[in-house]
Amino acid sequence: MAKKTKPGQSQLRFLRLFLAGDEPNSALARKNLERIVKQNSIDPSLVEVVDVYEDHRTALDNKVLLTPTLLIGLPGSVTRVVGNLQDVDSLIHQIEAA
Repeated sequence: MAKKTKPGQSQLRFLRLFLAGDEPNSALARKNLERIVKQNSIDPSLVEVVDVYEDHRTALDNKVLLTPTLLIGLPGSVTRVVGNLQDVDSLIHQIEAA
C-alpha cells in the first residue's frame, strides 16, 4: 500500500527562497511563503531562506540573479519562481505538481 503524504509533500525536496534583506518585495515573499507552508502542511524543515546580502555565493551557485526567487526542488528538476509569491494558487499548484 502506498504511503499517504500531506499536500505539497509528495515529492518535494526543498523550498529555497533567495531574498535581499528586508527590502519590501523580499519581506512580502518571506511572509507569503511562511503562510503557504503553514496553510498547506509543508514540513518547515524543507524551507531555507538565503539572504543574498549575507550569502551571495549560494545565490551565484544556484544561478539566482534576481530577488526574491524561490527554488522548488523536485526529483530531477528545480522550478524557479521569481517575485513576491503573491500568486498563491499558482505556487501551490507548482509545489503539488510533484
